[in-house]
Amino acid sequence: MVEPINPKTIFSRSLDISNLEQSRKAKPNIYQNQLQQELQQKDVRKQERVNKSEETGHKKIKKEGDKKEEKGRKRRKENRNDDNKDNENEKEAKILNAGRYIDIKV
Repeated sequence: MVEPINPKTIFSRSLDISNLEQSRKAKPNIYQNQLQQELQQKDVRKQERVNKSEETGHKKIKKEGDKKEEKGRKRRKENRNDDNKDNENEKEAKILNAGRYIDIKV
């Protein structure tokens, strides 16, 4: 014999089935969202590493440039000092030689 239809059992089953269907549909979306978030985090980490390496590269280049400029400044300063010493020596020699000779014009 056939049992009478109980609306509570049919309704609860239909709710269970709809819940199952919703969860099946939602799982790929959830998985896709998680995957997308992980990829974005990886991209952010990669970008941060690239930025750090670029910064360190720029700092190294700047330090090398600063060292070269400092060496250039030291050389120029030494050259100026040498030139000044040479000029002073020449002036002293002129002063010492100035009184030794007498120019007479006829």
